Amino acid sequence: MHYCPADDLGMVGLLDDLVVVASSITQTPENPHWRAAPRDAIAESREARRVVTRPEQTPNAHDRSESGISRWILKPARESLMFAHRKKPLFPVKVGEVNPKFAQKLLEQFGGRSGEFTAMTEYFVQSFACDKPAIRDMLLDIATEEIGHLEMVGLMVEQLLRGAERESAYENTLFSMMGKGPQFCDSLGNAWTSDWIRASGDIVADLKHNVSAEAGAKMAYDRLIRQTDDPGCKETLNYLMTREISHQRMFLKALDTLGGITAMEGTVKPEAELNTYYNLSRDGRGDQGIGVDERGPWNAEGEWQFVDEPEEKLSAKVEGPGA
Repeated sequence: MHYCPADDLGMVGLLDDLVVVASSITQTPENPHWRAAPRDAIAESREARRVVTRPEQTPNAHDRSESGISRWILKPARESLMFAHRKKPLFPVKVGEVNPKFAQKLLEQFGGRSGEFTAMTEYFVQSFACDKPAIRDMLLDIATEEIGHLEMVGLMVEQLLRGAERESAYENTLFSMMGKGPQFCDSLGNAWTSDWIRASGDIVADLKHNVSAEAGAKMAYDRLIRQTDDPGCKETLNYLMTREISHQRMFLKALDTLGGITAMEGTVKPEAELNTYYNLSRDGRGDQGIGVDERGPWNAEGEWQFVDEPEEKLSAKVEGPGA
């Protein structure tokens, strides 16, 4: 008989991209957390997943030596790998000086509304409802890249806090109470929430939102760059900011394939007043009030019906049932 933890056998069935090899087992059949599994059943399961156990690491149920402490080795099967972590950031992260206050500001891009965790989760969730294979592939590519960005921000926070408890500035930051390292909150300590995720189920609406979200992330990095003199921080932040601009352009290009930025969301078509412009902010005289009346492509004659005095039109009598 071959003894394997029941839970780990279930994990083997779920994670087709992993080979689970028991190097030794000290537990006995009497332990309720273990169950017996025939060797042929395990062999069939491995064969179905093209998994082979190395002979020198076969389980030994009688090894009770100190070196025989049970351990599990997870070996990636490259042909079916879904996600993998490489201990190498997308871009070098080298912080020059300890700075707990700046580390707290960086939390905005770790667990804030426009941060990397929000972006990663948002694009990943949006991909499931996307019926355009090419755009879905793009969403997954960008979502996966955002995981790397999240790690880079986390590494920056970690480096900015090394030895920070010896700094007086440390006591005036969130870390003095929450502990060292990045937290899932923004720079003011507001906890991350899934309310920040926008996944409408309509790819046009999602792409338009994503363009705006990347603009917000770009501005956050822009402000962070202007608030540090550390060359290493500036270099890493500039890389992250540049990638936000790249993602924004990708989303705009994807929108172009669907009709451009003016593409309509949903399926119900508008029936009236699509190109009507109401001049509802009026009477500005430059040096008085809060501005002047201006015209532009958004209300130009020809494409738009410009309603200069909309009071009468908007005050039309509305009659309900039985009126």
